Amino acid sequence: MSKYAIAGLGVTPQGLIPDTSAEKLAWDAVELAIADSGIDRRDLNGYIFQPGFGEGAAGMAANRAGLGANVTLQINSSGATG
Repeated sequence: MSKYAIAGLGVTPQGLIPDTSAEKLAWDAVELAIADSGIDRRDLNGYIFQPGFGEGAAGMAANRAGLGANVTLQINSSGATG
């Protein structure tokens, strides 16, 4: 059995950003992480995220990005996870 992991990181602007929302920033981070990973989104089968503060939209962002993830894990350490 082959085991492997490919990581991608998506970093978005921080702070008060006019004309955006926590959901939009989360979606942008997902898209940036997919691009950073170097693989096709159809080949992704897992998603680990920290929801952050505010609207709690990070988990929905992966859904809306069309990730058919077999594993979705939310890690919440009061901001210490990142």
